[in-house]
Parts: sequence; C-alpha cells; structure tokens
Amino acid sequence: MKLETEPVTVTLDAEISRLLRRCAERDGKSIIETIVKAIDHYDRIRFFEIADAAYKALRADPEAWAEELEERRLWDVTLLDGIEPEDHSSP
Repeated sequence: MKLETEPVTVTLDAEISRLLRRCAERDGKSIIETIVKAIDHYDRIRFFEIADAAYKALRADPEAWAEELEERRLWDVTLLDGIEPEDHSSP
C-alpha cells in the first residue's frame, strides 16, 4: 500500500505502543501499515454501525417503513429483468 504521508507526531502511552509493536511484528508489517489497517478496519465497522442505526430508525417509523416496502415491491419486478426462470440455472 502506497501512502502519501504528512509528518504527524502522536504520543502513545506505553501499553498502546507495546500493543502496536506486537501487532506489527506479528503481521510482518510496519507500524504505519498496522495503523492504517486498524483505522480501515475501524472505519468499516463504523460504516455498518451507522447503516444499522439508520435501518433501525427507518423500521421504527411505520410510515417510512411502509414506503420502503412499497419501493422494494416496485423494484422486485426487475429481479429477473426479462429472463424467464427456466432460462437460468445455478452453477
């Protein structure tokens, strides 16, 4: 992974520093690569947490949920989009 870097100084406590070095050594990666991987992992988790919260809010609103279900029903007709069920088969 090619990183564009801007020098930044961060002070870590001893425990975090030890954990970061251990993870980097275990994975055979640099500390920077390990930090990038950890942040990417965190970002992905947060994306799904936010999406889950939005979905729960949608489901909690009966009117909005009914609109969602109606929109899904309208889109369901496109699933095969002209392909007859017998025209395709599972591999």
